[in-house]
Amino acid sequence: MENSLIVLKLISVVYLFVLLPIYIVHVKNHERTEKPKLKLVLSIVFCSAGLIGATLNDFSLYAVFILLGLMLSLAGDYFLIYLESDIKKYTTGILCFGLTHLSFLISMLLAGGFFLPNLFVSIVIYGLLIYYANKKKIDFGEVKYALSAYSLLIVLMTVKALSMIYFSPYHMVSRLFMALGASLFISSDIFLLIYEYMDGKYKFRILNSIAYFTGQLLIAASLFYT
Repeated sequence: MENSLIVLKLISVVYLFVLLPIYIVHVKNHERTEKPKLKLVLSIVFCSAGLIGATLNDFSLYAVFILLGLMLSLAGDYFLIYLESDIKKYTTGILCFGLTHLSFLISMLLAGGFFLPNLFVSIVIYGLLIYYANKKKIDFGEVKYALSAYSLLIVLMTVKALSMIYFSPYHMVSRLFMALGASLFISSDIFLLIYEYMDGKYKFRILNSIAYFTGQLLIAASLFYT
């Protein structure tokens, strides 16, 4: 266990203080272009961390669904590179991330069970998001329905992750990492929403990148403490 945590710390240092800053500098200097290879390297790193974590958990169903979610995210990262050039690939990316959150949600339901208040809180939050989008008259175009379904899944996943702080058989560090990772994930989507459909300032894309990649690493790292 001690050796695996050393590996996790080394991965985290390279990921957060080398690869991610390089990617962010690129995002800042090339506001509307992607660097696919660097983005996918970051995705492969958090998937690799998840694979190590799943191995430590003897590939329990909980760990397998977390790993599956991370791998679906990698696929989503690839397809969302085509955000502005290929609507079909962009939609496929949304689907991949929707399945990501479904996988994370299933893993947490296996670990902590289902609680009706989670569903109620999720519906309320989702309703508020829909109300806000309608009030601001945000036009999501052809991906409107895909984004609606996606939004519901990420809200359900995040609410469940936060509830696991209090209701889960796993180590407190694991629960906190999962809750924080999920919160950063939904925050990254909010920043992306602002960037793509409301404001367009590059600072929101940078915030999106920081929140997303940090959140994914935390979710993967949660498997090291279960």
